[in-house]
Amino acid sequence: METEYYSKSINEIEEYSGVDNLISILISAGIIFSWCSLVIVALSIGSTASEDFLDPGSKPAIYYLLHGTGMAALIGGGILAGIKGQYQKLSRPMRFAFWLLMTTSMTWSFIAYDFKDVSSMEVFGATGPFVWFSCVLIFAGMNRSVWRMLEPVILVLAYLTALLAIHSIVTSSVTVEERWLSAPVRYMILLMWFGGWALLTSHESKGLALLLRFLPYLVFILTTIYTQTRSWFLMSLLLLTFYWFVGKRYDENHSRVMGKFLFFSGIMLIAALVSSIFLEEYVSNSIIEFRNRAFEDSRTGQFVDFFSQVSISDLIFGMGPKSTWYWGGKDYQFIDNAYLWMAFIGGIPIVLSYCMLIIYPGFRAYFAGATNNDAAAASLIILWCLSLTGFSTYLNPSLTPHSYLLLLLSGRCLAYLDENFCYNDT
Repeated sequence: METEYYSKSINEIEEYSGVDNLISILISAGIIFSWCSLVIVALSIGSTASEDFLDPGSKPAIYYLLHGTGMAALIGGGILAGIKGQYQKLSRPMRFAFWLLMTTSMTWSFIAYDFKDVSSMEVFGATGPFVWFSCVLIFAGMNRSVWRMLEPVILVLAYLTALLAIHSIVTSSVTVEERWLSAPVRYMILLMWFGGWALLTSHESKGLALLLRFLPYLVFILTTIYTQTRSWFLMSLLLLTFYWFVGKRYDENHSRVMGKFLFFSGIMLIAALVSSIFLEEYVSNSIIEFRNRAFEDSRTGQFVDFFSQVSISDLIFGMGPKSTWYWGGKDYQFIDNAYLWMAFIGGIPIVLSYCMLIIYPGFRAYFAGATNNDAAAASLIILWCLSLTGFSTYLNPSLTPHSYLLLLLSGRCLAYLDENFCYNDT
């Protein structure tokens, strides 16, 4: 049922309760700790295509301290936000999807994991239940007070990631076969979402502030070329497309949006010139290889092998979080399509509940007319939906900074829907 619009911008909200402030601190601290844990691994790996850090317990001890602390803070903040009242704002279908996701993931955990798995920390891994438990972050994202503290945190981490990405490009050398585990790829993925937020929310910025907002996006493009990842380069173009559409919703004066586009184009030309002069050794070969791989099919063979071993019934009911299929000469848990991956480990209940809870709010909010930073949040969720099809590699729902951010953005979309359409009654 549609109601009168009453949402407030972050700057208009002046008073919050002590619980709101605690939630904000937990979420912001959790994102920072999670980001630091990822950087620790990226700095440890560099450009070496080693699998040393893939097994449970194989990463540096400081990683587990930061990763665990960040995960605990984030999930704790999400639960607290849900108890405070955000859960009650969910529609009945959304509540059903939430409990279906929680119940399915817990059931599979009891079936698949034993004490050895828990003690070895495998239960906290990429296919474990905490990936789905972290979806409680949508409740924190629905709490408008969280964004007052979180937005500057996201921007600072975007700038720091851009600097680390430049450093990794200049100091390392990555081949196509090695890039999947390299530091530049890890930074590239972060820049898509953290830098994407900086870009899409830049329409009220001017001068140097506007230039800084563009920096992570420019570095993101550079890393896509350097790592020769075609899909991520296309994602950068789609991100720029959404920048235009979100800008039109910030200001109906389209000439101002066009002016910023011209400003951005000038910065791009300058960046290209600087790269050609100072980074020629690092970039030129990547551009050539990128062009040579432009139309190479790297998906069909994987899907053929996957479906030769996994039946449709396996995908309906799932095969559990420890299941594998044989590919590339070894047992493998993943596939370059996150929806298939979710079905493979958890069945249709996991896929449908995740899409309903996380993906749908972005589409609903965007096409319902979300504006300003709410439109930016919805745009990134739409791009996340596209990425999960396999359009962009190295992506699944996970216990990573960008995945946490996207859960929070989905929560922000839910807040917009509740504020404007009495979403809890739909």
